[in-house]
Amino acid sequence: MPRADVPVEIARATICKKGWPAHVVVMCSDRIPQGEVSKMLLTVTWPAAESTAELGFGRATGSAKGEVVFGSAVGPATNTLAGNHSDLVDIYGKVASTPGSREPDVALTVTLGEVSRSPVHLSVGDVAIALAVHAEDGVAPPPVSLTPDVATRLKAAVVPATAGSFVWATTDATAIEIIDDKHDGLVEVKGHTPLVPDRKLCVLFTPQDGSPAVMAVHTLSVGVRYFGQIEDRSVAPEYAEAATGHRFLPAGTPFSIVDGGGNTVSSGVTKADGRFDVMLPAGAPYELKVPDFEGLGP
Repeated sequence: MPRADVPVEIARATICKKGWPAHVVVMCSDRIPQGEVSKMLLTVTWPAAESTAELGFGRATGSAKGEVVFGSAVGPATNTLAGNHSDLVDIYGKVASTPGSREPDVALTVTLGEVSRSPVHLSVGDVAIALAVHAEDGVAPPPVSLTPDVATRLKAAVVPATAGSFVWATTDATAIEIIDDKHDGLVEVKGHTPLVPDRKLCVLFTPQDGSPAVMAVHTLSVGVRYFGQIEDRSVAPEYAEAATGHRFLPAGTPFSIVDGGGNTVSSGVTKADGRFDVMLPAGAPYELKVPDFEGLGP
């Protein structure tokens, strides 16, 4: 099947059955590396009633060689999603497609009720280009968190440089809003409260020359990330003795973060040398508490 006739890079299928229309969005690289796990964005929306969607990988033709499964090398060829769903799932390139062939020979079929569609065709093999998400300049590492209601720009970079188009999507549009997708690799996003960790921002690049599309995923949290180190100043309050000055709490020491009303907003345990790393909503004053310790430094 000519690639131009198949919306491989982002297939949108609206499948209607009387009483409950459903919308399915699939987005992933259209060539999966053999022997490796790749990511697929799956969104299933049931506006009127919740049901289940079954997804299954199969060979597109009787002579096809490529094989993709869910999860890992020993994973199943089918996956059932109950109710509304928007997340990444692992897919695994189990058997390579015919060497040298550019034809996608793996079909992903989506079944809703009694209606089945095959919105995505894939292949398995080597991927010639790399795609990564960077800061706005296209070089620096991207941020790992978003300050609520502050716009942030990110840039997708292709190696080697190749002409093509970009599409951005997120697993949680209520937490991470795409406010401007410029289709040149640059995107402007905004995070929204309440605090949420580990949301996924995906970008799909489709080369202009018709070679396989590739998708990259970047993890973002909404809030402010605080880093610190906790020391026990009861040992050497004035740092007078070199042997005991700056005595940090041991790894595994429990701590909590409370807001002005005394409500616990985060908790955890210290890492080596009393180090901690937490995500908190922006703007509020917080207090760090460690059970059974007093006189702690900041």
